[in-house]
Amino acid sequence: MRAALIPTLILLTGLAGCVEQEPGLTVIVRVDPEPATTLPLPDGPLTVERARLFPGLIELVPCETTAARFTPWRWLIGSAQAHGEGSSAFSAALDPIDAGDDTDREIARIPLPPGVSICALHFGAGAGTGVGLAGRVDGAPREWLVEFETAPRLPLRPLTLGDGQTIATLTVRFALRDWAADLPDGDDAAVSRAIAANAAAALTVQTAAR
Repeated sequence: MRAALIPTLILLTGLAGCVEQEPGLTVIVRVDPEPATTLPLPDGPLTVERARLFPGLIELVPCETTAARFTPWRWLIGSAQAHGEGSSAFSAALDPIDAGDDTDREIARIPLPPGVSICALHFGAGAGTGVGLAGRVDGAPREWLVEFETAPRLPLRPLTLGDGQTIATLTVRFALRDWAADLPDGDDAAVSRAIAANAAAALTVQTAAR
């Protein structure tokens, strides 16, 4: 009897591992950046050499009405699940992203349990997140590296996978051309804060499910 149970236990253990590692519902996060360009600054046009986003984490934020209800599903997410202070979001750690690249690419795959509704994408959660911008004005090097005062949270129409839809793709766009909009003149600290605020405001996200 005991020997007969061993194959069954192995089978069940294997199935549990498959559930954790190969979830049926997945949210793919992609970025659609803009090629590096020339940005207007108060002291002259900046020829962009590098524009980067330092996100730390990217989080899928459940709708408030469903987040608490589906807390028991968190065990399914394994190493891909993390959450910030006061958050029940599903997330993945990210390396710095080149916002001035001209190639869209996948940056994360996050398992989503059935029945969970997602209402926002928290892009740049955690300490040390922000943007970097570097280039030249009249041949002179200029560079800014500044943290977000408030990490951007991009709202979504409620997204729930299931009923034949197993994959959703969230495409994030940077709108690099807007990073230098209405910058103050003279105070470099104020310019840095404005660049970070502009970069956060310029982030948009589009959703497609299949």
